[in-house]
Amino acid sequence: MGKERIKLNYKPLWKLMIDTETTKQQLREKTGIAPSTFTKMTNNEYVALDVLVRICAAMHCGLDDIVEMEVNNGWEAAQEWRIIMDNAILSNDSQYTIFKYGNTVIKFRSPYSLEYYSKINEWDDGYIVVMTKYKHSEKLIEEYIDLVPILENLYIDKNEFLRSIKEVVVQHD
Repeated sequence: MGKERIKLNYKPLWKLMIDTETTKQQLREKTGIAPSTFTKMTNNEYVALDVLVRICAAMHCGLDDIVEMEVNNGWEAAQEWRIIMDNAILSNDSQYTIFKYGNTVIKFRSPYSLEYYSKINEWDDGYIVVMTKYKHSEKLIEEYIDLVPILENLYIDKNEFLRSIKEVVVQHD
C-alpha cells in the first residue's frame, strides 16, 4: 500500500444514533462498552472488532451502517483531522479545563472544586453551556465557558478555529 493508510470513521454510527434517538449512555448500557471506548470512537481511533459487533447487534444493523473506511494518501495529519473530526472535546484534569479540537489543545485554570463536566447543554460558536459537578455540591450546576476571549489572548483566529466545530462533547478520563 505504500504510504497510504486506512482510517476508520464512525460518523455513520453517530448519525444512526441521532436517527434512532439513542444516546451514548443507552448504547453503553446495551453493549457493556466502556466510556473510554466511546472516546476512542469519537476520536476515530481503532477499537476491537467485538466492540463493533456488539454495537451492530444492539442497533440491529451491519458494520457498514456504523463505520466508514477512508484511505489517506499523504495529507498532512492536521488537515486530515480537521476534515474528519467535526466535534471538539471538553474535559478536565485536577487543575485545568481542556478544550481539544483537531491538533489544538487549549488548557486553562479550573476552579479548585471542579470534579468533572457532565453534559454540554449548548454550543454556540465559542460559548459553551455545560453541566458541572463541584465537590461542594451534590447537584450538577450549569456553568458557562466563553472561549472567544481565551482564543483572542492566544492569538488564535476565532472565526477560523470555531467555524468547523459542529458540536462539543464531554470526555471523562
